[in-house]
Amino acid sequence: MKQKTEKFENEYSDLIKTAQKNGVEPEDIELAVATVKAMCDENRKLTTMKSNLVKLITLVHNNPNLPVVAAINRDVVGDDYADYAGNIGNSYIDEYTVCHGKLFCSREDFKEYYYNTLSDELDDSFSDKTSINNFLDKLANERFAKAIIVNIDVIEN
Repeated sequence: MKQKTEKFENEYSDLIKTAQKNGVEPEDIELAVATVKAMCDENRKLTTMKSNLVKLITLVHNNPNLPVVAAINRDVVGDDYADYAGNIGNSYIDEYTVCHGKLFCSREDFKEYYYNTLSDELDDSFSDKTSINNFLDKLANERFAKAIIVNIDVIEN
């Protein structure tokens, strides 16, 4: 940490000297330096996000015809009154569908959710479980498409 502090001080010494020459009060310089140091601490948190962004840019560049779909982490959205900020997380190519506003990248999870949501209607419409499963397979085949999935992760304080 000492080495990083020395590097920081060396990198910004010219800026500090210029501020002093221009009559900036020492307290203001200290406040500015403290603020910049705090921002540097945030850089550690940004390293992972930057890496994830590079991966996303690469995926988009190599797959320009695929849509980019944001997969909001379940922990990001917690109430009905405000939007939530999130970090760009991992990105990857997968197949997906959206049902009732929920993103599914697993056909099995989609079919289970669809059945659980509409079980009464499906049970009334089909005579047996095999027919229901065939219908759900066909529905999943029609609805799933390939895309670049971007995870949005919770911001850690």
